[in-house]
Amino acid sequence: MTNFSLNTSGVAGVFGGEEAVATMATVHVYEHRKWLGWYNSPGSYTVAKRYGLLANSRFFSGIFPGIHTDPATLFELDGWKGPKFRAAHSGSVLDETGHLASLFLKECSDLPADAVPGRQTKQIGVTVAELHHVPEEHMYPEPLDMASPIVALIPITVSIGTSVTCAYFHDWFSFSMILLGTIASGVSCLVIGSGKLTFTHPKAADGCPPGDGVLGTDKEIAVLRGPEVNPIMTISGGVQCS
Repeated sequence: MTNFSLNTSGVAGVFGGEEAVATMATVHVYEHRKWLGWYNSPGSYTVAKRYGLLANSRFFSGIFPGIHTDPATLFELDGWKGPKFRAAHSGSVLDETGHLASLFLKECSDLPADAVPGRQTKQIGVTVAELHHVPEEHMYPEPLDMASPIVALIPITVSIGTSVTCAYFHDWFSFSMILLGTIASGVSCLVIGSGKLTFTHPKAADGCPPGDGVLGTDKEIAVLRGPEVNPIMTISGGVQCS
């Protein structure tokens, strides 16, 4: 007969990792979100493996080998490849744009469309965007307000209540696992949430023509009109999380 013992702490560390990573990725986007992570969350192994790539140290490289990356790419705030852009005045063509151009065209495709009467062919969405505002070279976007931060108190209360209940019945193993998970989750949210979103883009050269042009694919086209389109056309380094 073979004795089998299931390690509950190991199972909790593997399952639920993708959900925990997705939750952690938006912690710096919402106001006061970094203070609301004090609850026991599964998936500790996946979280450590994902965010361990941020630490440029031999310790984490030995445990979780891989290529070290920057916070913007890790949090999926940078790195997407945007569609082709053709400038109307200078004739310049960018075969590949950046992350913000991809997000911008996606927002255009989600807008309600007005059908144009005529011969039915392949449907293509066309959006005309007036870009009158030229942002600063370095900007710090304000965090979004949470819809209902009181809801976050539910998992916090449950984690603390469960931990106290386990201690009351002298189940010290479960008490320590829940308490350790709560502390690890809270510290992780606090550290990652301390990052500050930074928006940067290259400054246009003096005397350059207006940045009017066409951005698009074979399914969606955006006509950009304005003095400068560099904030959208930035190929790399458009968003930084420091």
